[in-house]
Amino acid sequence: MTLTAFLLGAAIAPTQLTPHSVWVEFPQPVESRELELKGEPGVLKRTAWELPFQDSLMRVDVITFSPEALSELRDDEILDRARDGAQTMTKFVVLNHKYVRVDGSPGRQFDIQVEHGPLMRHMILLRRPLVVHALVVGPKESVDSDSVKAFFASVRFTPPSVTIRPSGGS
Repeated sequence: MTLTAFLLGAAIAPTQLTPHSVWVEFPQPVESRELELKGEPGVLKRTAWELPFQDSLMRVDVITFSPEALSELRDDEILDRARDGAQTMTKFVVLNHKYVRVDGSPGRQFDIQVEHGPLMRHMILLRRPLVVHALVVGPKESVDSDSVKAFFASVRFTPPSVTIRPSGGS
């Protein structure tokens, strides 16, 4: 499935990450791929969309859990476990952790600075039975760019309206 987003100066057409109820805008078309399941309890499916962009990598993973696997866990427990799983190496320093809400769904946004390496910006959202993990990896100046901010702001659970971005000028 190809995701379509027009570049600056044209209409932005967010596309659904099918078959999920997740919408996102990448700066260029992206293909999905199914990820191998590695015996994670309760995980039914993992799908990834990934785009090398300039000197960074943009990625969204949608993880589908069985409802039973999440039934005994509170939302904050699920999100904290997902966040903790993203910081598995001891040479990581977690920065700028904050609680977020997107379309009424809870989430976490945080940065991980790899010692002598790239910055990784994460946003993890929960809408049962889905966990959505948006990620950008790259140099700090790239991860702080307007295109990355727009990428994270575009992750939605409801179809956004089409917008027009002015081409060039003020």
